[in-house]
Amino acid sequence: MPSTTGADTPGPATRSPALMVELTATGRQRATVQDPIKSYGRHFVRTVDMFVLPAVVLQAGMQYDPERPAQEYSPQERRNNQAWEALIRIIPNLSAILSDSNADQPLRRISAALLAGCNAARADDTRTIKIAIVEWLSKALQDAQIALHPSNKAQRGFGNPVTGRLLCPIILDYQDHEVRRLLETHQATVDGEPVNGSHWPVFAYDEATYNPVLPWQSFLRGRLIIQVHFALSSTAIFNKNAKTNDSIVFYRSLVEYFEEPRYASPVNELLAWWNR
Repeated sequence: MPSTTGADTPGPATRSPALMVELTATGRQRATVQDPIKSYGRHFVRTVDMFVLPAVVLQAGMQYDPERPAQEYSPQERRNNQAWEALIRIIPNLSAILSDSNADQPLRRISAALLAGCNAARADDTRTIKIAIVEWLSKALQDAQIALHPSNKAQRGFGNPVTGRLLCPIILDYQDHEVRRLLETHQATVDGEPVNGSHWPVFAYDEATYNPVLPWQSFLRGRLIIQVHFALSSTAIFNKNAKTNDSIVFYRSLVEYFEEPRYASPVNELLAWWNR
């Protein structure tokens, strides 16, 4: 016999679950408590390594053998181990959390929370700088009679004479029309090698004191050096693997410069300059 309760009435198994919302005493929805591990992820990506995946660092740390000679590790493995040691300083009880047999998949949970924090920090920084760079370049844009919209990345890059000059490798002459054409079409080369993130751009230098014979004297002293590479480019969405921006190679080349023993003297001078 057909049901007398009505065909459209959901039974207990089909009824949608009630939405559980915790309210404050005044009736407002209580703010969700953020996983502290996510906050550590934001700190990690800004101070330790911008691009390495947290899961890779965690696995490297769990597999690290302190008895194994350092020279037996590859350069990438050594970087991962250094990142692990930095992460341990940020989260002192991390090893205990990962080894907790009562926890449900701690490695996956911790790496996911760290990655969420890394992604959130990158998104916040690139969005903020993308808008701020328009104000920082206001005089140059006015002189060139160019209006740059804070949220339109398509107006930037090598096709824009202001942002293009700042992105141009400093060893190339941006005033040369052929150089500009090759940069715009991504065909420019340096010593036969396609321009990439290892060819440091104009904005990384103090142009007033740049000396091609002694380039390190003004390197990383440019007023726009605080994380503007992506903001100047025409790349709409931050993608670490995008060749037009080449963020990973640019970032790694900077890190390697600071870590290379033969550059110890200029690096120490640079750090003293920034600390001053």
